[in-house]
Amino acid sequence: MTTKMFAAQTLGCLIFLALASTCVHANSPQVLLGNTTLIGRDVTLSNQDFFGGIPYAEPPLGALRFQRPVLKTSLDTAEFDASNFGFSCLQEGVPVSELSEDCLTINVFRPSDATANASLPVIFWIIDPSLMQAQLWHKVLHGQEAADRKALNLGLSDQIAALTWVQENIGAFGGDKDKVTISGESAGAVMTAVLLLNPDISKFARAAILQSGSAATALTYGPLHRQVDWDNFVAGVPGCENLSSTDNTFECLRSVNTTAIFDGLVIAQNEITERIPWSTTIDGMGGFMPELPSLLFAKGIFAKMSFIAGDDLDEVMANFSPPAVSEPQVKKTVAQLVALYPEIPALGSPFNTEMTPSVLALDLENGIKLVQLLGICSSIRSEDPGYRQRANAGVKTYVVRLKSLVQSGPWGQNFNYLYGGVQNATASDTVLSAAIIDYWVSFATSLTPNDGKGVSRPTWDQYTPQNPVLIQLNGEIQ
Repeated sequence: MTTKMFAAQTLGCLIFLALASTCVHANSPQVLLGNTTLIGRDVTLSNQDFFGGIPYAEPPLGALRFQRPVLKTSLDTAEFDASNFGFSCLQEGVPVSELSEDCLTINVFRPSDATANASLPVIFWIIDPSLMQAQLWHKVLHGQEAADRKALNLGLSDQIAALTWVQENIGAFGGDKDKVTISGESAGAVMTAVLLLNPDISKFARAAILQSGSAATALTYGPLHRQVDWDNFVAGVPGCENLSSTDNTFECLRSVNTTAIFDGLVIAQNEITERIPWSTTIDGMGGFMPELPSLLFAKGIFAKMSFIAGDDLDEVMANFSPPAVSEPQVKKTVAQLVALYPEIPALGSPFNTEMTPSVLALDLENGIKLVQLLGICSSIRSEDPGYRQRANAGVKTYVVRLKSLVQSGPWGQNFNYLYGGVQNATASDTVLSAAIIDYWVSFATSLTPNDGKGVSRPTWDQYTPQNPVLIQLNGEIQ
């Protein structure tokens, strides 16, 4: 028995069309949205309809640049070509012809036989925005001026705007606005996790799926931590360079064209001081992350919604090859740790706290040694307190680890299986992919991965404080 559903993605996503050929013909799928007819595309090999590049917010240009998004309430045209994805946000590594600041668009995939009254469950997929590559750089501002203007974490405001669009419009596509599951992978999962720190997110969704990312894996600092990166960006924008290192840059930055903004982005990327220069930021009372996630969990301030979370086996090792920090930075950090935790026998330590020469001389470029030294196991370990806090609050929690049989990179292995796109798939790959798909669909449909529908698969036990278990998925579905 097959359960049907469809997905909405924000900011564009290539994963689905990469798995199926498409064609546009006279009988292309259509949806009436307000007074506008959307003309979509038939995804022939997977029996899906695709509607892409649908604006959910006004273009963030001019006076709207570096502002919270303004929801787009009308497309102001009788017909809208939704047969292709929209533009990508400004970033390096993508042809300039495919870039635009007007990139706040949403894509909808649905079963080809879905009707407007189908009431299908929805997965709201936040793509991995690759914060390291600054795809969302213009919406994750840092610095004193951004803090003063309440302009921190604007990228998360975009997600709320897109979720608002789903609540108001997904019914026209056959979706059920009361059965929305927010999902994301890597940085997309981190953004999802930060949204879940806000109890009000329950107005927009009832469940979440976090893959290879959590609030505990977010690099969380105050707004001034990356002031230098913002200053470098401003210094690279023609016409605004003299305002760098001041707190009066927004008016100038709103007056220049997109080319100037992109020039500043390239300069800032070349001068980055950290491996991941743009990330979510502690933004104070009324913000998305008013305090450290650990403090919010301890206070019980988080959305009480069912969720799945997990990672790929040993994916943390990707952060150590190549080394994320230089040898001088490592030595400086070790010295700071020694100063913070000095050897003072009078304090009654039950063990020898001396930092031995052998440790100081340790080859910290060896990721395995560093992982052992610091006791970092994976995002499973770092997020464990969050699981417990949620479970203690009665939240249905399911934890997973994927032991991939296909190695296409350090993480994101679940993509290969979740979307049925494993190349040169073995019989075990096919079984694993079918099980993962049905677990996910079951959860989005019924808030449990164990609805008994689809392929035969093991029962996935709920994580509880008394029974802190996870399911490991590999070729044998353990």
